[in-house]
Amino acid sequence: ATSDWLFVWHDAPEIYFLTGMRNPTRTMFEAFSDPAAQTTGAVERMLSEKNVGVVVLTRRETALRPLPPALREWIERQYPSVAWVGAIEVRGRAIVR
Repeated sequence: ATSDWLFVWHDAPEIYFLTGMRNPTRTMFEAFSDPAAQTTGAVERMLSEKNVGVVVLTRRETALRPLPPALREWIERQYPSVAWVGAIEVRGRAIVR
């Protein structure tokens, strides 16, 4: 990772715990998050301001809010390195294997 920050889209607080990386949001579960903070623009700003190094995208069919296509495209451009851990997509500026 290129920083101490990690962002996970969809409920997976165990990822923050297991990696020991910092969560740039104030919530662990979507049900408790502010929908305005989950818009494409808000997430892009937060990731840029915090210099988040890794983004984890889980495939949670039960997610309250699906990943907006525009946000996915932005994440793919900003975090071009990709690795898969089962069904979990890990994206980063630089991923060391």
